[in-house]
Amino acid sequence: MVFGENGFDPKEVVAQTREEIIPYDADNDMDVSTGPTGVDLGSGDAVKHLNISAVTNAGKQRPNEDSYAVIRDGNTLIAAVFDGVSDRTVHEELEGIAGARYASHSLRNGLLDRANADIGLKELMLSLNSDLASATSKLKLADLERASTLPASTGTIARIDQGENKIEIAHAADTFCILFKKDGSTFMISLDTNLYHMTKDLYEKTPEQNEEATTRSFDEKNNPADGVYGMGILNGSPRFENYLITDDADLTDVEAVLIGSDGLIPPSLSPNNEVDQRRIYEILKAGGVSALLAFNRNELEERKKQGLRTFPDDATGIFIEIKS
Repeated sequence: MVFGENGFDPKEVVAQTREEIIPYDADNDMDVSTGPTGVDLGSGDAVKHLNISAVTNAGKQRPNEDSYAVIRDGNTLIAAVFDGVSDRTVHEELEGIAGARYASHSLRNGLLDRANADIGLKELMLSLNSDLASATSKLKLADLERASTLPASTGTIARIDQGENKIEIAHAADTFCILFKKDGSTFMISLDTNLYHMTKDLYEKTPEQNEEATTRSFDEKNNPADGVYGMGILNGSPRFENYLITDDADLTDVEAVLIGSDGLIPPSLSPNNEVDQRRIYEILKAGGVSALLAFNRNELEERKKQGLRTFPDDATGIFIEIKS
């Protein structure tokens, strides 16, 4: 099997009814800002027009481990963000490509091949996970029973259906999807399962203890066998199905949607806090998703000047404004 920088090779021809609205170039994805791009989904009293913008930025001087995709199929829009999970195992077959990048970009390419208006999002997410299992089965150090050996990614896929006037999601771990409503309220339709697994004393350990604890944490929390206590990530494990989150919501009172990776949100704000969500929306309305990324990076720089520890992560977001 030949491994390219984008993961496993996508199909060259996408069905004619489908269109990738915002192209993504994996060879030039260190710092990308696009939009807003207008998309008409159809006529009627429901959702008619969307303004879509996207941004991605590698937080460190290494290839971006996030990816995104925005696809239109008829009167539906499918948008996704994948955030590669930091590697615990180096796979020589990947020829220097980090497993996190390999996973997130493989999932993106698989989405381009499979996403359409009719496929269920649960079915879609599980098929992407199965594709990843097939690809990583060629890696001699990969073991489906040990999450720390598997290229992996978090991910959120959202579908806006103009005909049914609703949004659906399929979701894994700490990427997110926030709905901003016309009355000023917000709703986090995704669930950050990583919040239940934060290791507070991790940075008090020696480097050796830190490495051991982190690897053990990966194996214990990601798609564990008990099916109850754990976090689902896309890593090829068939147990991922036990942790996959799906949901849907009516769009009648929704005026915007943000899909993003956790690295997009400034340290002073939380995507899980309603007050912070409203502040995030203020920034988005003033300057779009690029403004939110700039706010993030400026805040990290200020913290660095103050001698505080900063962790600039890869950051990716898709901002969708809904016009009826």
